Amino acid sequence: MKLLILNILLLFIINCSDTYSDETKKKIVVPDKDPLSYSWAIYSKSHPGKYKKVSKDKAIQMAKKFNSQGLKLKKKKQDAKAVELFEKAIEYYSYSELYYNYGNSLSNIPRLEDSIKAYKIAEKLNYRRPELVQYNIACAYSRMNNIEKAYHYLALAIDRGYNAFKYIQKDPDMANLRKRPEWEEKIQSLIPKSVKFEKKDFVGKVVYPTPRIPIDYFLCSTGVIIEYSVCEKGYFKGKWNYEKGDIVVKWELDCREEPDGKMIMASGACEEYEKYKFTSCKKPDKDSSKKFPLITNSDIIYMKGIMKPDPNYEYFPSLKKGAKEPKACDPKFIPKSTKDLEL
Repeated sequence: MKLLILNILLLFIINCSDTYSDETKKKIVVPDKDPLSYSWAIYSKSHPGKYKKVSKDKAIQMAKKFNSQGLKLKKKKQDAKAVELFEKAIEYYSYSELYYNYGNSLSNIPRLEDSIKAYKIAEKLNYRRPELVQYNIACAYSRMNNIEKAYHYLALAIDRGYNAFKYIQKDPDMANLRKRPEWEEKIQSLIPKSVKFEKKDFVGKVVYPTPRIPIDYFLCSTGVIIEYSVCEKGYFKGKWNYEKGDIVVKWELDCREEPDGKMIMASGACEEYEKYKFTSCKKPDKDSSKKFPLITNSDIIYMKGIMKPDPNYEYFPSLKKGAKEPKACDPKFIPKSTKDLEL
């Protein structure tokens, strides 16, 4: 009798599971395949490999492969063929850099209206250099002789940190704007809105917002960057620089305590242990030690409060008079004890 009841329950669970799966599948609305449709881009990004019926990892691999091949063709000025490869990539998986490259090649064919659609999708997918997206859209509208929209997007680009004014004055894509009688007055009114920084302008503490826990950094005047460990006592240490509008970082040391005992509590993103120990700093893993943009030019615009400052984005650009930077800012300082980990 018990076995019969168990079998009935098992059958019920399986049927419920099948029903749930069917209902879940029905909720996924597959849009018409159109690489210039935002709904298709979101579908491709959210369901990698679904359309091509391959695994997520395979889909991302193929998308990056076709994107890379497309870029090579673009450099050879074979943009029509590049567009075909970018569209193949989008069938597997959509991401912002892919759409930005797609927009560039569409612009070169020239399919200007389509290039604008691709650029706007790239921005919606959070392309890391939105000021370049806005500038390229302005160029497309200028070439189409849509003066009003060209000025609008040029102003947006400058608001987001685009400041290559010498290039604007000779960019062939901007020729129709430069022919306008109001051009010089217009561009001179936009120049003061541009933002230019030097490395020294960023020395201080940065609280960078993340979905779960804010991360604290300290940008030292010595070119050292410290990332305060969220959970354990200690920090990551590396070098930072201000290059081409971005704050770029290369991590060199992982100087954190290690658990030494049983875990006693897990709280949020952190785990607490009975005790900890510190022996020495370690080299970060291979991927973490690569140079990368920690804070992009557009993020800096928000960080400095120039455009609608993010209330979660705190920036402390200078030390109080007479205050010292953390001892870890010394490039030669290497912690040897737990006490040395205190900043």
